Parts: sequence; structure tokens; C-alpha cells
Amino acid sequence: MSSVVDGPARPAVVDGPARPAVVCGPADGGTTVVEFAIVSAVLFMILFGIIQYGIGFFERQAASSTVREAARLAAVGVDNCETFRTVVMERADGNGLGGKVAQVTVDFRPPHGTDDGVDAVVGDPLRVTISYTPVRLGLPFVPYPTGPLTATATARIEQLGGETTSC
Repeated sequence: MSSVVDGPARPAVVDGPARPAVVCGPADGGTTVVEFAIVSAVLFMILFGIIQYGIGFFERQAASSTVREAARLAAVGVDNCETFRTVVMERADGNGLGGKVAQVTVDFRPPHGTDDGVDAVVGDPLRVTISYTPVRLGLPFVPYPTGPLTATATARIEQLGGETTSC
């Protein structure tokens, strides 16, 4: 049985220069690589900026939670300032600040900002402030605070402990 091929016979050897098997289009001279480098730099900066600020918002929330808990503890009585600071540091670690809290202050303020040298009494406001150092990833072109940040909460004194002055 013989097979019939329609059309002219093709030569076995092609004369002239060989053509590539796959045509990729016109040569772009590497502009795609340059465009990718520029675009990827901007995209990575945005991505890491989102990560940096996500960490920052987490730390801010953890600091707010810690200082709110500390104000509640202080409102029911502070017997010893050092013990109070230790408890607040433990609460900060539990809330995710992990040893970043540098300072804890309790300020027993008389009403209406008058300071006549009288110790605090039940019903007076107190203010707890913590200072913490935020994590900074050190990314260029991503603005972020570098110094210590503070969080403050106020509560009403419900019960007096051994400390009735600021500590």
C-alpha cells in the first residue's frame, strides 16, 4: 500500500540560514527585567511597610491592654510599687510586649489637678503610664517612630493600698 502526499515535495536540506524553531517576538533589550526590578522594589517596600505597621498596631493594642489592666490593679490598691511594676511587666509579657516595657508609673492625682500635698483618697483618679520600645524592622523609606512610645489609662481609686502617692 502506498501513501499519497498532496502538494510539492519538500527538500530534505534547507538552503540558507536556519530559522529558530520558536519565535519570541521582537527583542526588548532587557526592558522587562528593568521594569520588574523597579516595580518589585516598590511592591516589596509596600509589603514590608504593611508588615511593619501591623507589628506596630499589635504592640499598640498590647500596650493599651496592659495599661488598662494595670490601672484596674492600681484602682483596687497598690501595696508596694516594686511588686506592682513586676506584676505589670508580667502582664505586658502575657499581652505580647515581651520585655519591651521600659517604665511603669502610677500617678495618684487629686481631683481637678490640685496638688495640696494630701494623699489620695477613695474616689480620686489615678493614672498609670507605661513606656515601651517598639520593634523597628529598619526598612528604608518606611517612616516609623524610633523612640519609646507611651500608653496611659485612668481609673478611679476604689480601695487604698499601702501606696497613696505616685510611684
